Amino acid sequence: RHIIRLVFERGSFTPEATNLMALVFGYYSLSLLLYSFVRVLTFYLFARHDVAVFLRLTIFQYALNVGFDLLYVGVLRLGAVSIPLGLFTSLILTCGLAFYRNFAEVRSVLDQQLGLFTLKTLLGSGLAALAVWGLGFWLESPVGGFGNFLYLCLVCGAGSLVFFATLAASRAVVLSQLEEIWKPSEE
Repeated sequence: RHIIRLVFERGSFTPEATNLMALVFGYYSLSLLLYSFVRVLTFYLFARHDVAVFLRLTIFQYALNVGFDLLYVGVLRLGAVSIPLGLFTSLILTCGLAFYRNFAEVRSVLDQQLGLFTLKTLLGSGLAALAVWGLGFWLESPVGGFGNFLYLCLVCGAGSLVFFATLAASRAVVLSQLEEIWKPSEE
């Protein structure tokens, strides 16, 4: 809500419109992990020259998306959250199909080491979200634009710090390896 308020809330864009847009974006955020899986799978299919599988998967996901949009908007009349829910539902089924049919041998890529890294990342994300949520209750909500900007910098900075500290503590990211990456190359 604060990000949308900072960027959009001026002129005819009222606080009520900000709340509605924040609700819609919140529902869209549910799809981020699934969408990223589909994007990586897309690149993986192209790298393997599996264009036919890509086309079938894309047509399947698009048809599902349109179908669920029509269901949620026209039949169930869920309002503003209908379109993001349609995307979320179609992505669940598309990812499930890709995994079930083992497109591009995706199950062999999803090994125990990747699963452990994913769990550590999800733990870091959850703790960061908890920190942001806690700070949102502890800090007073700003009124003006610059105050809102400072509030977002503080809350998002704290969330990022918690996320990266969790990754470092769980050894998902080894700090000494990062030092090697950032060290200037000697030529």
